[in-house]
Amino acid sequence: MELVVIKYCRSIFTNYIIINIIINININININININIIIIIIIIIIIIIIIIISSTETISLIPSVTDLDACLANPCHAKATCKDNPPPALDATCTCTPGYEGDGIRTGSGCADINACLNNPCHAKATCADNPAPALDATCTCNPGYEGDGLRTGSGCADINACLIFNPCHAKATCTDSPAPALDATCTCETDFAGDGLASGTGCTDQYPMMLKKLGCWYDKVDRAIPSLEGTDPRLDGGGRFPYMSRTNPIKKCYKVAKDRGYKVFAVQDGGQCLSSATAADTYKKHGPSTMCSSSGEGAAWTNEVYEIIDA
Repeated sequence: MELVVIKYCRSIFTNYIIINIIINININININININIIIIIIIIIIIIIIIIISSTETISLIPSVTDLDACLANPCHAKATCKDNPPPALDATCTCTPGYEGDGIRTGSGCADINACLNNPCHAKATCADNPAPALDATCTCNPGYEGDGLRTGSGCADINACLIFNPCHAKATCTDSPAPALDATCTCETDFAGDGLASGTGCTDQYPMMLKKLGCWYDKVDRAIPSLEGTDPRLDGGGRFPYMSRTNPIKKCYKVAKDRGYKVFAVQDGGQCLSSATAADTYKKHGPSTMCSSSGEGAAWTNEVYEIIDA
């Protein structure tokens, strides 16, 4: 390029000398035009032409530049996407795909499956299993003996109540669910019943099966035909001034007390009052028969429903 400029400069200088010679030859010619100004203008034009030519040649000598794609070097992890950074940067940006975390770089931490269990989504009585990416959740499974969705924010995990689900106990037994992880229950026969309490086992057998014979309805008075047993046995329960008025199953309870004492006859009066003695079989008719007894078999006020224990 320098040679081109020198070449054109020499040409200008040569032309300038020639023009001056012409001027000297024609110095006596009367010319109205100022030759020096014309020469200067010509020189300026020539310089502009040289600059334009030089610029064109310089541009043609500069090679074209293409942005280098850093992703071609495969810098990212298999589970990451690569984006070339614009020049002058020579690297790329690696971004892990959904469900993965890390720097995304093949030679760095890469991209690992996001473990949703680290967020503690499950109930204390559930196990957590992270679902494979791209899923961002986990599966919660209640431990044995528990039921529910297993989620900490859901129904969680509750002890499976074997009493409700399996109904394992006899009709005369109470059911107590065993604590998890046990899936069974404890069956306990009610008072006066014996057995394993299981519906599929021996069940519960009544230890006081009532084998009775009704001896009819009979009046009573202040001088009792049969003495009262109230207050003599805790099984004759109830509350208030007249406990027998609130007593449940009074016939059965009076039967048990009388039988355990070896009495053959007992009576129930006024809805639950228990009366019996060793001589009741001889005295229950003392005040004569009555038709006032209730259909419940529990007598009435000053009226005895009399029973004979035939298995005594």
